[in-house]
Amino acid sequence: MHIRPLAPAVAACLVVSLITSPVAAAPAGDAADPFAAEATDPANAVPPPAEPAPAEPPAPAETDWSAYVDRPVILTVRGHEMRGRVVGHDAGTVAFKEPNGAISDLAKADITAVRIDEVTRRSDPSLDEAPSRRSQVAQAERRAKRAAEEAGSFHHRGAYLLVSPGLVAVPFRSPSTVFYRWGASIGGIIPAQNSAFVGAYGFTFEHLFNQQKFTSFYPDENLTRYTERLRTHVFRALGEVRLGSGSDKLFGYVLLGAGFAVIHVASDKSSSSLDSTGAAFSTPFGAGIQGMLGDHFLLGFEPRVTLDIGRGGVAAMFDARLTLGAKF
Repeated sequence: MHIRPLAPAVAACLVVSLITSPVAAAPAGDAADPFAAEATDPANAVPPPAEPAPAEPPAPAETDWSAYVDRPVILTVRGHEMRGRVVGHDAGTVAFKEPNGAISDLAKADITAVRIDEVTRRSDPSLDEAPSRRSQVAQAERRAKRAAEEAGSFHHRGAYLLVSPGLVAVPFRSPSTVFYRWGASIGGIIPAQNSAFVGAYGFTFEHLFNQQKFTSFYPDENLTRYTERLRTHVFRALGEVRLGSGSDKLFGYVLLGAGFAVIHVASDKSSSSLDSTGAAFSTPFGAGIQGMLGDHFLLGFEPRVTLDIGRGGVAAMFDARLTLGAKF
C-alpha cells in the first residue's frame, strides 16, 4: 500500500495547535494535587494578628497630684471615667470638681488612672469658677474626728484639770491630828512617740485644815486651867511632774514636786501665845494611778509624803488624795 505524504500546509497547522493548547489543572481532590483540599478549607485559615489594646495610663503617684491641680483631667475611678478639674488633694483624698459644679472627695486608692483632658481644656468656663468649700468642710470634719479620738487616750497630747475633794493628811509628829485636804491642779500631758512612757506637768494649789482643842494652865498660884480652840491652815502652791507609763486608758506614775507653803495657826482666844504664821519650802513625792473613763473623764488616787522645811525645822506629813478631772 502506498502512503501519501501530508501537505506542507496541513503539517504546519498540526504543529501550531500542539504548541498553543493549554494544560488543564487537576480538579480538587485529584491525586495530581493532594494538598488542594486542605488549602481551601476555611477551618484551616490562619487568623489575622490581633491589634494590641491601648495601654492604660499608670496609677498616679503621690508626687504627681500637684501637677494636676487646677487642670481639666479624666479620672478612672473603679473602672468608670470622670471628667472635671482637680481643685486640691491631701494624703488620702482628691477634691474633684465636675462640669456641673459638684465637688466630690475621691479616695486616692480608688483612682487607677489620670490623664489631661485635652478635648475640654479651656472650653468649659464653669471649671474655672472658684471651688466651693465642700472639700474644705469635709477635711475639717475629718480633723475634728481625729482630734476627738486623740482626746480619749493618755498617749496623745492634751491638757488636764484635776480637782481633789479629799481625803486626809496626817503629820508624822502627831499621828492623832488629822487634817482635811482639798485642792485643784491644771497642766498638760506629754506622751512619748512609739513608747509606753507618759509624762505630765502641772501646777497645784491645796488647802489643809484642822481644828482641835488645846488645854493649858495660867501661870498663877492656883494654876488655873483653861482651854482654847486652835484652827490650823496650811496653804501650798506646788509645781508637779508625773512620770510613768500606761495604756490608752490607764496611767501609773511617780509624783515629784516643789513649791512653798504658808502655815497659819489662830486661836479663839484673843492675844493667844499660840497664834502664828510662817512660811516653808515644800516638796512632795509619792505615786499614783489614773484611769480615763470615756474620752475625757479622769479618776485617780495618789498617796504621798510632803516635807515642809521652815525655820522651826522639817515637818513631814502623809496624805492620800482622790482626784477627779478631765482631759482636753
